[in-house]
Amino acid sequence: MKGIVIGGENMNNMRYADDTALITECTLDLQELVTAVNEKGKPYGMEMNVIKTKTMVVSRQDPVPKINITIEGKPIEQVKNMVYLGHMATEDARSEKEIRRRIEIARSAFENLSKTLTSRSINIELRLRVAKCYVWSTLLYGSETWTMTKSLTKKIEAFEMWIFRRMLKISYTEHKSNDAVLKLMKTEKQLINTIKQRKCRYFGHLIRRDGLQRLLLEGRINGKRGRGRPRTMWMDNIKEWTKLNYNESIRMAQDREKWRSMVANLLKADGT
Repeated sequence: MKGIVIGGENMNNMRYADDTALITECTLDLQELVTAVNEKGKPYGMEMNVIKTKTMVVSRQDPVPKINITIEGKPIEQVKNMVYLGHMATEDARSEKEIRRRIEIARSAFENLSKTLTSRSINIELRLRVAKCYVWSTLLYGSETWTMTKSLTKKIEAFEMWIFRRMLKISYTEHKSNDAVLKLMKTEKQLINTIKQRKCRYFGHLIRRDGLQRLLLEGRINGKRGRGRPRTMWMDNIKEWTKLNYNESIRMAQDREKWRSMVANLLKADGT
């Protein structure tokens, strides 16, 4: 059935285990697809759950259009965002809400371990290792898919400094600069460079194999570009951080060792 044509390939579904996302360009096609999937599953004792099934329109229009999709006459709820495989997808297709959500989850993880992470009886190096293991890993889940902007970069850096200040029990009334805090922590800002490294490694991985991810990255979609300033794209981050254009990035990524060496240097200096 008709879905969305990307790079000449018709895509109408994405599946992972028992989760399925159905994708089309218009309401009529989506209704036909939902009905077909529901009918095909009945002979095997499987029916779509109206309560658990949601619809979402990904669009740059404001407000986002409303659609009416039903399963055997029962309407499916249309949502503005939803968590799929641990990642929040939103109708504007941006990363901001997911990053904000991840920051709050990581903040909760820090609070759960606050007695350990703020204990002066444990040396700061060990506490930092614990924070990276339990707090950073929570924040960075799915960071390979994020599209980073300057404002989001500042939010993540601010959260990193919040962690360090809490670990050292430094109040904002003390007016200590970030440089002074980093000196006491015996470290440097690392979260953003870690995100850069993860994204670049992921880019190299998908470029070296002709899979769905590469098709989504390179494939063209029929239609016109929206009015206004183009938004920052996922690939724009790679080009900015590596100082390479798309074709140069592809050529370098084909050589695994060269690409790994370049990515490793991103942790040492921006733009290396």
